[in-house]
Amino acid sequence: CLPGERHETGLLLLALTLNESGVYPVVLGADMPLEDIPQVTDKIDCAAVVLSGVVDPERQLLETALPKLVSSVEVPVFVGGPVSVNFVDEIMRAGAIVLGTDIDIGRKSLETAVSE
Repeated sequence: CLPGERHETGLLLLALTLNESGVYPVVLGADMPLEDIPQVTDKIDCAAVVLSGVVDPERQLLETALPKLVSSVEVPVFVGGPVSVNFVDEIMRAGAIVLGTDIDIGRKSLETAVSE
């Protein structure tokens, strides 16, 4: 989940849904510092980074930390949950992909993006 975010239910539901379709997610949990994610992507063979948020993030996160994350990993970065609906422009400006709040649509978007 995004830094400061404690609500991980949506992310866990997405992980379960992906697992059922043959994708094996690694869930890092709530309140994940974005600067730690590149180390994780370097250590495991991942196809994408998925972040989730319910609580509106600090402005700095969307303007600085998220673009820095996107540029420092070699896989697409997705943002889902209510934050992705409320901050579409900011997430897209950061170079991340908006997932929205529908788990099934999110799964399909992820599967499409990582299979290309």
